[in-house]
Amino acid sequence: MMRIFLFGLCLAFVACSPAIFEESNCANQVMSEMTSPSGQYVATLIRRDCGATSAYANLVFLKRLGDVKAGNEVWGEKIYVSQGDMTIALSWTSAGLKIRAPATGSSIFLRRDDWAGVNIVYD
Repeated sequence: MMRIFLFGLCLAFVACSPAIFEESNCANQVMSEMTSPSGQYVATLIRRDCGATSAYANLVFLKRLGDVKAGNEVWGEKIYVSQGDMTIALSWTSAGLKIRAPATGSSIFLRRDDWAGVNIVYD
């Protein structure tokens, strides 16, 4: 009986471990990647799926072309984060990066209007 209790206790600790909820347990799908007309910047749209109990996360990253970083920073710095199954599109204009996505609402967690001199507009 004590072995069963200890086994159950160990199983509970493993199941509740914070490591299970890290981003490394999520699947990232690159939906779009676009280089700016000047060739200096890259915008990347990622759809992150962390399992059936979580809504999709939509993340837009910006980086300078040639910047190489380790881990989750490989796409650059986050400039837009939303939650839910929504259509998002990226395009470059002469004015900067255009993101076709909701700009406000309870499902928007990060929304930057500029990054390292790049103007970001929402449509």
